[in-house]
Amino acid sequence: MIMKKQLLLLVLMMLPLVGSAEAVEIDGICYNLISKGNIAEVTGSNYHSGDVVIPETVTCDDVTYSVTTIRKNAFTGCSLNSIEIPSSITKICQEAFYNGGASSVKIKDLAAWCNINFESYFKTNPLSTASHLFLNDEEIHDLVIPDGVNTITDHAFYYFSGLTSVKIPSSVTSIGYECFAYCLGIKTVEIGDNASQEAATVLGGRAFYKCDNLNSVILGNNIVEIGRNAFDGCKSLQSIVIPNSVKTMGSHAFLGCESLESVQLSENLKSIEWASFSSCDSLKSITIPDGVEFLGESAFGYCKNLSEVKLPSNLKKIDWCVFQYCTSLTSIDIPDNTHTIYRLAFIGCTNLKTVTLGKSMKDIYGGAFAECPALEEIYCKAKTPPTCYTENISSYAKTMDVFYDSYVEHVTLHVPAKSIETYKATEPWSKLKTFIPIIIPEHTLTYMVDGEVYKTYSIEEGEVITQEPEPVREGFVFSGWSEIPETMPAHDVTVTGTFVAVPKCATPTIKYEKGQLSFTCDTEGAEFVTEIADSDIKRHYDANIQLTATYTISVYATKAGYDNSDVATATLCWIDVDPKTEGIENSIAQVRANPVLIQSNNGQITITGAEVGTSVFAYSVSGHMVASTHSNGAKTTLFTDLRRGEVAIIKIGDKSIKIVIQ
Repeated sequence: MIMKKQLLLLVLMMLPLVGSAEAVEIDGICYNLISKGNIAEVTGSNYHSGDVVIPETVTCDDVTYSVTTIRKNAFTGCSLNSIEIPSSITKICQEAFYNGGASSVKIKDLAAWCNINFESYFKTNPLSTASHLFLNDEEIHDLVIPDGVNTITDHAFYYFSGLTSVKIPSSVTSIGYECFAYCLGIKTVEIGDNASQEAATVLGGRAFYKCDNLNSVILGNNIVEIGRNAFDGCKSLQSIVIPNSVKTMGSHAFLGCESLESVQLSENLKSIEWASFSSCDSLKSITIPDGVEFLGESAFGYCKNLSEVKLPSNLKKIDWCVFQYCTSLTSIDIPDNTHTIYRLAFIGCTNLKTVTLGKSMKDIYGGAFAECPALEEIYCKAKTPPTCYTENISSYAKTMDVFYDSYVEHVTLHVPAKSIETYKATEPWSKLKTFIPIIIPEHTLTYMVDGEVYKTYSIEEGEVITQEPEPVREGFVFSGWSEIPETMPAHDVTVTGTFVAVPKCATPTIKYEKGQLSFTCDTEGAEFVTEIADSDIKRHYDANIQLTATYTISVYATKAGYDNSDVATATLCWIDVDPKTEGIENSIAQVRANPVLIQSNNGQITITGAEVGTSVFAYSVSGHMVASTHSNGAKTTLFTDLRRGEVAIIKIGDKSIKIVIQ
């Protein structure tokens, strides 16, 4: 190899300063050699015609450099027969082929080509002026991207006219901006497949922009996003199926696809953005999936043959100009969930005869139905007349109300029968010619509890149902209502519910032993809530105080998922053993007493703790003795005819205690 080394003053003036860089010419190609990393950049050429081969490496002073970059203006003014780009090239700078180029581009590695960073669309990619692409000396017309490639960079095949078809595998997750823009020879495109396990591919903005002859596109279910203007201006495209994997579609995605007749949209789209299908002259019908909640500005504007539109049930808003100048549209049914129609939404729909507005319609903005001279009937299901705005439309230099130039004085308005007078008193509805009531059938909503009628309502068909509050019954839990429809259907509805008894905790047992109160309950895991009152503990004002030494105890059991138990009560007192010896000596109380626990249940009185042989009497509150016995030292029982709630006086020896029968 003949090598000539020289300083190139002109080249150095055109290059940014790079540390440890040296300009050389090798075999007619000028390089900037960078010692850091042993990198060579192509900076110019002595070839103005013929065939140029850029090598993968060059050697200078026994040092080998990898050729990675083609700098700005490197081939300015060159009219080459062919140029071979090595796989080592990772970047081609803006205007590298300014006012020049090659008829043929030759490469050896398609995957490497797909990863080149083309700094700009402008005179950067040699394919933009080439007519032929050769891969390992075989001309490529049907481009098949190798499986395993992850990215096709921006402008990778920009303006190249030599391709007729493109097939991209599902391994590609990013298809770059203007990747195939202006590729006028492409007729068919296939991206991904329907066997992919994971959707991940993003189709970049303007990816196939202005591919005039593209007539067939197959999108696999690996695609999640279609960028803005992706197929803008593909005027030969006839049909498109957007797979359900697509969740986002940018504005102008299919703008100006004038041959597009059939569109199937992804069920997972939430919105259709600005001008997505505007000026699709051949589109005759469109069904928008129910998941779509918003239609962007001019989404279907100027689709002059669009005659059938099915709007999604979940649609909330219709933006500006969405169906402007759709001159074949004869009717439109706005769903019940749509609450807003923005300005100029249906302007210029010159054959629009019938409009149906749903129950939720609240706001309609200036010019929404302007220049619709064929309008004959409006069905508005909203009970409250929607608010209509008059606005200054700067783009038309006019002030427009909702029905500007639509001759509404000849239009018949159908509204709910109960709302007619309100519409007649509200502008611009009051200007319409004839008012006809919409008779809405009513149906019965019946709530049944445990097989019996609980409540009934008469509700208009389609009206939102407000669920009846759940009933409450002590000791029971309600099962909840059976399924209730959101709106009243065209038939009677019966809703059922039942009460289920809540288990109740067993009544606790009270014991006093060895100076300690204790509670037990047959309900396993129950907890106890106790209150203890002492009649001695209060403020006194007398000189002499008779202490009762008596506690009144009440306790109930509780447990999650159970009703609380009945309250168990007991009276705990202390009976003096030898009253004559009790007193206070040296500030210490000297009292000998036995603890006695008294409990009652339906007239049966139980006494625990009294000394053996102690006399026990029960008296009514009137002083009549109702029972008597002697203590057996353990548990003594008195049987009385006293009833629950009555007061009894229990006398144990000389000690009298008042209790309430439980």
